[in-house]
Amino acid sequence: MRCAFVHFFNHKPLPTVKALTCLSRLCLEMLLAFSMESQFCGLSDRSSSQLRERGPDPALAIRVRSRHSSIEGGEGMKRKASAVWRGDVKTGKGSLSTESTVLEDAQYSFSTRFENGIGTNPEELLAAAHAACFAMAVSSQLGKVGLRPERLAATATITFEKVGEHFAISKSHLDLTARVPGAIQATFEAAVKAAEIGCPVSKLFKTEISVDARLEVTV
Repeated sequence: MRCAFVHFFNHKPLPTVKALTCLSRLCLEMLLAFSMESQFCGLSDRSSSQLRERGPDPALAIRVRSRHSSIEGGEGMKRKASAVWRGDVKTGKGSLSTESTVLEDAQYSFSTRFENGIGTNPEELLAAAHAACFAMAVSSQLGKVGLRPERLAATATITFEKVGEHFAISKSHLDLTARVPGAIQATFEAAVKAAEIGCPVSKLFKTEISVDARLEVTV
Protein backbone atom coordinates (compact mmCIF):
# COMPACT_ATOMS: atom_id res chain seq x y z
CA MET A 1 0.00 0.00 0.00
CA ARG A 2 2.72 2.57 0.82
CA CYS A 3 4.68 1.99 -2.38
CA ALA A 4 1.57 2.53 -4.49
CA PHE A 5 0.79 5.72 -2.57
CA VAL A 6 4.29 7.16 -3.13
CA HIS A 7 4.24 6.13 -6.78
CA PHE A 8 1.02 8.11 -7.25
CA PHE A 9 2.48 11.36 -5.90
CA ASN A 10 5.72 11.00 -7.82
CA HIS A 11 3.96 11.01 -11.16
CA LYS A 12 1.02 13.37 -10.75
CA PRO A 13 0.70 17.15 -10.24
CA LEU A 14 0.18 18.39 -6.69
CA PRO A 15 -3.41 17.39 -5.78
CA THR A 16 -6.03 19.78 -4.42
CA VAL A 17 -7.38 19.65 -0.86
CA LYS A 18 -10.57 18.07 -2.13
CA ALA A 19 -8.62 15.43 -4.02
CA LEU A 20 -6.52 14.70 -0.95
CA THR A 21 -9.65 14.23 1.16
CA CYS A 22 -11.15 11.76 -1.31
CA LEU A 23 -7.86 9.95 -1.62
CA SER A 24 -7.50 9.65 2.15
CA ARG A 25 -10.95 8.12 2.46
CA LEU A 26 -10.18 5.69 -0.36
CA CYS A 27 -6.90 4.65 1.29
CA LEU A 28 -8.63 4.07 4.64
CA GLU A 29 -11.22 1.86 2.97
CA MET A 30 -8.51 -0.09 1.14
CA LEU A 31 -6.47 -0.50 4.33
CA LEU A 32 -9.50 -1.81 6.19
CA ALA A 33 -10.35 -4.26 3.41
CA PHE A 34 -6.72 -5.36 3.23
CA SER A 35 -6.54 -5.95 6.99
CA MET A 36 -9.75 -8.02 6.91
CA GLU A 37 -8.29 -10.08 4.07
CA SER A 38 -5.12 -10.67 6.07
CA GLN A 39 -7.12 -12.30 8.86
CA PHE A 40 -8.72 -14.83 6.51
CA CYS A 41 -5.91 -15.38 4.03
CA GLY A 42 -3.11 -16.02 6.53
CA LEU A 43 -0.91 -12.96 6.07
CA SER A 44 1.94 -12.65 8.56
CA ASP A 45 1.56 -10.93 11.91
CA ARG A 46 4.31 -8.56 10.85
CA SER A 47 2.30 -7.36 7.85
CA SER A 48 -0.77 -6.68 9.95
CA SER A 49 1.37 -4.95 12.56
CA GLN A 50 2.86 -2.65 9.94
CA LEU A 51 -0.59 -1.71 8.71
CA ARG A 52 -1.69 -0.97 12.24
CA GLU A 53 1.28 1.32 12.81
CA ARG A 54 0.78 3.22 9.55
CA GLY A 55 -2.97 3.73 9.84
CA PRO A 56 -3.66 7.49 9.99
CA ASP A 57 -7.07 7.01 11.55
CA PRO A 58 -7.11 5.86 15.24
CA ALA A 59 -10.48 4.22 14.65
CA LEU A 60 -8.99 2.23 11.81
CA ALA A 61 -6.00 1.24 13.94
CA ILE A 62 -8.38 -0.33 16.46
CA ARG A 63 -10.09 -2.36 13.75
CA VAL A 64 -6.87 -3.64 12.23
CA ARG A 65 -5.96 -6.71 14.27
CA SER A 66 -3.27 -9.34 13.91
CA ARG A 67 -4.10 -13.01 14.32
CA HIS A 68 -3.19 -12.74 18.00
CA SER A 69 -5.94 -11.26 20.15
CA SER A 70 -5.22 -8.18 22.23
CA ILE A 71 -5.09 -8.27 26.01
CA GLU A 72 -7.01 -5.01 26.09
CA GLY A 73 -10.77 -5.18 26.34
CA GLY A 74 -10.72 -8.39 28.35
CA GLU A 75 -9.41 -10.51 25.48
CA GLY A 76 -6.46 -12.81 26.09
CA MET A 77 -3.56 -13.31 23.71
CA LYS A 78 -3.33 -16.82 22.34
CA ARG A 79 -0.06 -18.53 21.49
CA LYS A 80 0.05 -21.88 19.75
CA ALA A 81 2.47 -24.78 19.51
CA SER A 82 1.92 -28.25 18.12
CA ALA A 83 3.56 -31.64 18.53
CA VAL A 84 3.45 -34.87 16.54
CA TRP A 85 4.55 -38.17 18.10
CA ARG A 86 5.15 -41.37 16.11
CA GLY A 87 5.69 -44.77 17.68
CA ASP A 88 5.84 -46.14 21.21
CA VAL A 89 7.10 -44.03 24.09
CA LYS A 90 10.64 -45.47 24.27
CA THR A 91 11.61 -45.95 20.62
CA GLY A 92 9.31 -43.44 18.98
CA LYS A 93 10.17 -39.91 17.98
CA GLY A 94 8.36 -36.60 18.02
CA SER A 95 8.58 -33.17 16.48
CA LEU A 96 7.23 -29.88 17.69
CA SER A 97 6.61 -26.51 16.09
CA THR A 98 5.55 -23.07 17.24
CA GLU A 99 3.19 -20.72 15.46
CA SER A 100 5.99 -18.16 15.11
CA THR A 101 8.06 -20.83 13.27
CA VAL A 102 11.03 -20.11 15.56
CA LEU A 103 10.75 -23.81 16.32
CA GLU A 104 9.80 -25.86 13.30
CA ASP A 105 9.81 -29.65 13.48
CA ALA A 106 12.23 -29.59 16.42
CA GLN A 107 13.02 -33.17 17.38
CA TYR A 108 12.34 -34.72 20.77
CA SER A 109 12.26 -38.28 22.04
CA PHE A 110 12.54 -40.49 25.10
CA SER A 111 16.32 -40.20 24.98
CA THR A 112 16.26 -36.38 24.79
CA ARG A 113 13.93 -36.27 27.77
CA PHE A 114 15.21 -38.97 30.09
CA GLU A 115 18.78 -39.40 28.82
CA ASN A 116 21.22 -37.16 26.96
CA GLY A 117 20.03 -37.57 23.40
CA ILE A 118 20.27 -34.83 20.78
CA GLY A 119 17.15 -32.73 20.64
CA THR A 120 14.88 -30.81 22.97
CA ASN A 121 12.31 -31.86 25.58
CA PRO A 122 9.27 -30.37 27.33
CA GLU A 123 11.17 -29.48 30.51
CA GLU A 124 13.88 -27.60 28.61
CA LEU A 125 11.20 -25.56 26.86
CA LEU A 126 9.48 -24.84 30.17
CA ALA A 127 12.79 -23.66 31.59
CA ALA A 128 13.29 -21.33 28.64
CA ALA A 129 9.79 -19.94 29.08
CA HIS A 130 10.29 -19.35 32.79
CA ALA A 131 13.65 -17.63 32.35
CA ALA A 132 12.33 -15.38 29.59
CA CYS A 133 9.17 -14.47 31.48
CA PHE A 134 11.03 -13.77 34.71
CA ALA A 135 13.59 -11.50 33.04
CA MET A 136 10.82 -9.44 31.46
CA ALA A 137 8.91 -9.30 34.75
CA VAL A 138 11.99 -7.97 36.58
CA SER A 139 12.47 -5.34 33.88
CA SER A 140 8.84 -4.31 34.26
CA GLN A 141 9.13 -3.97 38.03
CA LEU A 142 12.32 -1.91 37.75
CA GLY A 143 10.66 0.33 35.19
CA LYS A 144 7.91 1.16 37.67
CA VAL A 145 10.49 2.88 39.88
CA GLY A 146 12.22 4.64 37.02
CA LEU A 147 15.09 2.20 36.49
CA ARG A 148 16.14 0.83 33.12
CA PRO A 149 18.20 -2.38 33.25
CA GLU A 150 21.21 -2.56 31.01
CA ARG A 151 21.31 -6.35 31.15
CA LEU A 152 19.29 -9.09 32.87
CA ALA A 153 20.68 -12.60 32.48
CA ALA A 154 18.25 -15.22 33.78
CA THR A 155 18.66 -18.99 33.88
CA ALA A 156 15.90 -21.36 34.92
CA THR A 157 16.70 -24.89 36.07
CA ILE A 158 13.76 -27.29 36.05
CA THR A 159 13.91 -30.36 38.30
CA PHE A 160 12.14 -33.30 36.69
CA GLU A 161 11.99 -36.41 38.85
CA LYS A 162 9.91 -39.40 39.80
CA VAL A 163 7.54 -38.69 42.65
CA GLY A 164 5.78 -41.84 43.79
CA GLU A 165 4.68 -43.76 40.70
CA HIS A 166 4.79 -40.81 38.33
CA PHE A 167 7.24 -38.20 37.07
CA ALA A 168 6.70 -34.59 38.04
CA ILE A 169 8.31 -31.17 37.87
CA SER A 170 9.25 -30.64 41.49
CA LYS A 171 11.12 -27.35 41.30
CA SER A 172 12.09 -24.41 39.13
CA HIS A 173 15.12 -22.45 40.27
CA LEU A 174 15.95 -19.05 38.79
CA ASP A 175 19.41 -17.51 38.72
CA LEU A 176 19.60 -13.85 37.80
CA THR A 177 22.55 -11.55 37.19
CA ALA A 178 21.54 -7.95 36.69
CA ARG A 179 23.24 -4.78 35.57
CA VAL A 180 20.98 -1.87 36.48
CA PRO A 181 22.51 1.63 36.54
CA GLY A 182 21.35 3.66 39.53
CA ALA A 183 19.75 0.74 41.39
CA ILE A 184 20.32 0.08 45.07
CA GLN A 185 20.17 -3.39 46.58
CA ALA A 186 16.87 -2.93 48.43
CA THR A 187 15.06 -1.65 45.34
CA PHE A 188 16.50 -4.46 43.24
CA GLU A 189 15.46 -7.14 45.71
CA ALA A 190 11.92 -5.75 45.88
CA ALA A 191 11.67 -5.85 42.09
CA VAL A 192 12.95 -9.42 41.99
CA LYS A 193 10.47 -10.58 44.63
CA ALA A 194 7.55 -8.95 42.85
CA ALA A 195 8.64 -10.53 39.57
CA GLU A 196 9.00 -13.96 41.15
CA ILE A 197 5.38 -13.81 42.31
CA GLY A 198 3.91 -11.92 39.38
CA CYS A 199 5.57 -13.70 36.45
CA PRO A 200 2.75 -15.43 34.48
CA VAL A 201 4.83 -18.57 33.98
CA SER A 202 5.53 -18.74 37.73
CA LYS A 203 1.78 -18.63 38.30
CA LEU A 204 1.38 -21.53 35.89
CA PHE A 205 3.78 -23.78 37.79
CA LYS A 206 2.38 -25.64 40.78
CA THR A 207 5.77 -26.33 42.24
CA GLU A 208 8.53 -24.83 44.37
CA ILE A 209 10.09 -21.74 42.85
CA SER A 210 13.34 -20.27 44.18
CA VAL A 211 15.49 -17.35 43.09
CA ASP A 212 19.13 -16.35 43.48
CA ALA A 213 19.66 -12.81 42.20
CA ARG A 214 22.85 -10.76 42.07
CA LEU A 215 23.08 -7.06 41.30
CA GLU A 216 26.34 -6.15 39.59
CA VAL A 217 28.07 -2.94 40.58
CA THR A 218 28.01 -0.34 37.82
CA VAL A 219 30.30 2.64 37.58
